This record gives sequence, structure tokens and C-alpha cells, in this order.
Amino acid sequence: MKSVGGVKAEKQGVLKPVVFTNGRAQPLAFFVRGVDSLDEFRGLVPKPKPSQGVWTKDKGWTQDEMSPAYIDSMRVYLQMRWDWQTIKTLEPSNIEWERVRLHEPKTWKHVHEELRETLSENEYILVMEKVEEANTLNKDMLEENRETFFREREAQQRAATSQSGEVESTQSGEPAPA
Repeated sequence: MKSVGGVKAEKQGVLKPVVFTNGRAQPLAFFVRGVDSLDEFRGLVPKPKPSQGVWTKDKGWTQDEMSPAYIDSMRVYLQMRWDWQTIKTLEPSNIEWERVRLHEPKTWKHVHEELRETLSENEYILVMEKVEEANTLNKDMLEENRETFFREREAQQRAATSQSGEVESTQSGEPAPA
């Protein structure tokens, strides 16, 4: 998609950073950017499939998505996805990880350990909240964006109408008093 309603479609930018100074010689600034695609993750970690099947009268042979082995493998998969998403979301911060390597899935589990080794518990929670915020559609933010969009659109329409020399109309459709 190149544009929406004539507006160039761009990926989400970097959100305001979380900055910690508490007794540190240099402040730590954590920048976040939401992950807009899981394709890279899916290329590194394939989604598990149930290895067992069950026979039912109405469906015949189907995969057993309630098998304990499949549920366990999905838990591991979803944890790996969250760890990868955390690493990718924090990429704008240019963190030098000691044990985490972006293209080595077995190392992702260390992301939270490394953050906790550096940050206080409260700082860690704030960073993780920022990671979640960057990757979540917030109802209040969507409503604010919608209101801003319509305000700006209305202002543009008013400016275009006043520049063209046309008489503005009232809501009833009748010309506004001059």
C-alpha cells in the first residue's frame, strides 16, 4: 500500500523514549518502535503443528490442538515470539546485548534477564510497558487520532473554500452570512 486517501502510508515511527538517570553517570534512554511484521520471526521460528490427530464422526481425521505436547510447544513458540518482539521493539535503542543475538532464537530467552540485570524492577516494568504500548492498538489513542484527523481535514476544507472565493455554507446548506 502506497497511500491511504492520498496520504503516503508510512510505518510507525519511534515513540518518546523512557530515560533513566538515577545515580548513573550517563542517562539510559530506551527508544521503542512497534513491530509491523512478524515475517522475520516466522522465517526464524516456524509455528508448531499438532503431531497427533483424532478421529471424530462429524469431522473425520483432524489435528488434535488440545494435546498437551502441542499446547506446550505453542507456549514455547509464543514466549519466543514475545522475546523476539521485545528485542525488535528496542532496536532503536542500539542496545549492546551480551547474550542475545537477533538471528539466534535460542538466545532470545536472555532478553529479560539482561534488562533486569541492568535496571531496577520499576525501570524494567516501565520499559516493558513502553514495549507493549508500541505494539498495541490503544483505544484512547485511536480515538484521539481520529478526532485530530477530522479536525485537520475540516480546517483544510475551510482553507480551500476560503481560498477559492466560494461562500461557505452552514449545516443547513444555505450560504453563510457574509
